[in-house]
Amino acid sequence: MDRADFLGDIEITRYSSRRKSDVILSFQYDTYEVICKNIKTGKVDKNVSLFQVKEVRPGKSSKDFERWASDTKKIESSRCFVVFYGIDFRLDTLSVALPTKKEAEGWMKALEYLIEKRPTSYLARLDIWFLKQYEMMVANSNQHTITMKQMKDFTNRVSYKISTGKLKDTFQTVQDEDGALNIFGFTKLVREFLHDQQIFTDCFGKYAFGSKIDLNGFQEFLQHEQNEVSFNEYISFFREYVKAGSGSKGVAYMNAHEAGIPLPEL
Repeated sequence: MDRADFLGDIEITRYSSRRKSDVILSFQYDTYEVICKNIKTGKVDKNVSLFQVKEVRPGKSSKDFERWASDTKKIESSRCFVVFYGIDFRLDTLSVALPTKKEAEGWMKALEYLIEKRPTSYLARLDIWFLKQYEMMVANSNQHTITMKQMKDFTNRVSYKISTGKLKDTFQTVQDEDGALNIFGFTKLVREFLHDQQIFTDCFGKYAFGSKIDLNGFQEFLQHEQNEVSFNEYISFFREYVKAGSGSKGVAYMNAHEAGIPLPEL
């Protein structure tokens, strides 16, 4: 059995600097997140990306538990653990107490296993980012699609400058019959935002074949434009990227929409 199969929904107590709360702890596989949901409302109270987790530490070694020392002194340390996560020097914490020692140990082992097996391929992580953004927006409505207004709010949130008119025109090319976006339309639209044909032409134009650049062209780009002497690491990345995307064992290449897409923070 996969060690991650242990992670079923479980009622726990979460401690933070401001409050303690009884929540449902679960793991969301598609976005690789630990989720805490309010028991009464079902709304997400806390979410932690496993891509940002630095340590899962057993016991009550956090300021959250110190803040609630009088409440937690009777709780066995073996039932508790702290997740340290973040991208800044000072990490955030998720401090929880589970019903039993066995359940706490099971969750810690499962989380450590999932952290070790985190997707590393560029395409897999990019797809997770797309899905997280999409689910964040649909979670705030009773629908499972995104409206034009929500898409405009998204571009503002990620600091992408685009006029309402241009956004509307692009939106209409990928919208469904109801005039909204499903996950596939959203992904296609954001890829359009991230792609700049002029950048591809300026950077890779003389090494590409139309809208595609193969492994030899990529190697020439590294050698002549980046002045790279040793580029085995980049070549390995190129091959892994193409394999993850298509699974093809033939000629490896990237198209223009892939060559310039940055990896957002997960």
